[in-house]
Amino acid sequence: MLPFTLDFKKIAARIPLFDLLAPILLGLLAFIYIFDVSLLDPTNVAWLMVGDLGQHFTGWHAFRFDTWRFPITTTTLIAWPIGIPIVFTDSNPLLALALKPLNSFLPEQFQYIGPWYALCFVLQSFFAYLLGFRISKNRAFAIATALLFLLYPPLLTRWGHDTLMAHWLILWAIGLYFPPASSAREISIRAQVIAIILLSAAIHFYLTIIILPLTIGAIVFEPDSTIQNRLGTKIVSVFMALLLLFGEMALLGYFFLDSTGSAGFGYWSMNLNAPFNPGDSSYFLPSLPRGPGQYEGYQYLGVGGLMILIIACGLLVYATLSRDHTLSPILHRTRFLMLYMLVMTLFAISLPVTFGDRVIVAFTLPEHINYALGVFRSSGRFFWPVAYLLFVGALVVIWRRARPIAVPLLSILCLVQFIDLMPLRAALSSAFAREQVYDELGPTLKSLLSDSDAIHVDGPWEKKQSAVNRAVLLGAPRGVPVIPVYSARSHLDLGAWENAFREQLARGAASTRNILGIYPSGWDVCAPGRFFLTIGDWALMLPERTVDSAAIRYTADQIARASAPNPEQLIVGCGSDCALLIAAQDEASASLPPAFVDALRMTGNGIDRMGFRDSYLTVIENGVMRHEDFGQRALNHTTRVFGREVAIESAGNTSGDRSSIKVDGVEYSHQRRGLNVVLIAPDKPISAFSYDTHAGVCK
Repeated sequence: MLPFTLDFKKIAARIPLFDLLAPILLGLLAFIYIFDVSLLDPTNVAWLMVGDLGQHFTGWHAFRFDTWRFPITTTTLIAWPIGIPIVFTDSNPLLALALKPLNSFLPEQFQYIGPWYALCFVLQSFFAYLLGFRISKNRAFAIATALLFLLYPPLLTRWGHDTLMAHWLILWAIGLYFPPASSAREISIRAQVIAIILLSAAIHFYLTIIILPLTIGAIVFEPDSTIQNRLGTKIVSVFMALLLLFGEMALLGYFFLDSTGSAGFGYWSMNLNAPFNPGDSSYFLPSLPRGPGQYEGYQYLGVGGLMILIIACGLLVYATLSRDHTLSPILHRTRFLMLYMLVMTLFAISLPVTFGDRVIVAFTLPEHINYALGVFRSSGRFFWPVAYLLFVGALVVIWRRARPIAVPLLSILCLVQFIDLMPLRAALSSAFAREQVYDELGPTLKSLLSDSDAIHVDGPWEKKQSAVNRAVLLGAPRGVPVIPVYSARSHLDLGAWENAFREQLARGAASTRNILGIYPSGWDVCAPGRFFLTIGDWALMLPERTVDSAAIRYTADQIARASAPNPEQLIVGCGSDCALLIAAQDEASASLPPAFVDALRMTGNGIDRMGFRDSYLTVIENGVMRHEDFGQRALNHTTRVFGREVAIESAGNTSGDRSSIKVDGVEYSHQRRGLNVVLIAPDKPISAFSYDTHAGVCK
């Protein structure tokens, strides 16, 4: 016998805020145990610099340091010069807009994703507690309900898409079907509907689409009210909610893109085995096969959750067989919800329908419909509200049919759920344990940014994404934009602009001369004449301001000019006391740069008359052509340039496929397809270059 007794009702009565404090405390404890308290440090950004979290963080990071624009979430410090609203980088516009006015008071590296996790745990617990209390009017049952929904596996695995952890919005919307029916509550329901819709659109639009039918249904199918005598006011309420939603979407930038359609609908779907397929997150059940993109349709309910549904089904069948009509009014009121669950489930499964690694229904939609539905290509997510409604229904049945044992039964099943998800918790701990690693690029990038107009990043996808994150982290606070962007959706013009930028870079356009480039070592970047600095596994293309000012000095093995200067600049720059020796090999006519041809014409050269696979050679001295020859035969020419013996040979593809440029008997030709060029200047080392003018000078 304990020396004291605990009277749950008396404790609750003495603490007026119990219904608020209990779920908040439970949510915080769950966050601390399942996630990691270090994530609450707003200056801890090391764990955010990979994957989708990098996209979410850098979107906010660029937005906070940019000026205000319209739409109000737009920044041009990424996706430069077009820019992008951060609704498409999934950067939680709700928090970004709230914190941007405080930017001058925040540290340079500031993240809110970790605190957002904690807030989602607290709100998940709070709205689950409200649901449990509305079902039972019993606080112990409500706490067990909150614990069950905190242990919902698809919620915990959404950490990589932090905004999608706002499952509490779904619970809030479901809770609208439980308030007492009275005229005093009608305004409250409609105000909550507007709040839910507007909040969801300011967090993530997937949540808006998932919740929208629920919230509209809460108005139209209001408990214990008839549609007939209030249809007009309900239509007005729905219209006003939708009008506010579209206004908010325009303000936030949802209509900024020229197209939001996408391929891939059906790839990121839900497998039919998803509710009992744990992947690697279950202590009790094995992983089952699924499609390669169906991680988005991860809908494992947990062993405890599955047992709750099985027990509820058994109680429901027993009630039906015993002709117990206690649950009939509940079933009658939820016809709309059952229709909603059916539609959401079908959309989540999508086409083709799969079970494990087998295709059950192979029918595919017409391409234009598939593309339009691709706006919500991660269709597997649409089962979330279905799972929550199944649990809510099961809890109602258990409370109504097994009330004496409902609390201990639910508590035991929550314990089973907790044990079952221990591998998932271990995986989360490992994922959040990323330590700060030495950034070999950081110090050098900082020193180059003051000379840079913008930053261009290219390379294989994973390396490019990593470099973009680092470039934005350092560039945004200094007002230096980054050209590429990693986003859920991007403007079609941005891809075309980046391709145009690469062409300008290849031509040596003036607009590109002070662009800082970040590329993996060995990456084939076309930037003739530009200087590159090697830092570890990276090659940095230096802005010309940096090279001209010599503000930064490096060792000779770190910095080097690109393999060849821009070809037209080579011609223009070779005036007095300079000679160029040019010999074609294989095929050199298909992709002659027009500016290069024009520059040669100024010397009296007629290279544009060279035919396909022709041999070609020329000598230009002091800016004037001294010799030129071309044709479908092997060519050779000897002369003296600045007192040196020169011998040139050229043979096209069908006449020998070779080239030779010898100065004083030494071979300097690269002997490659296209034009091989040797530059001679008195008292200077001889330079040799090659340009593939068949495929393109940078190919």
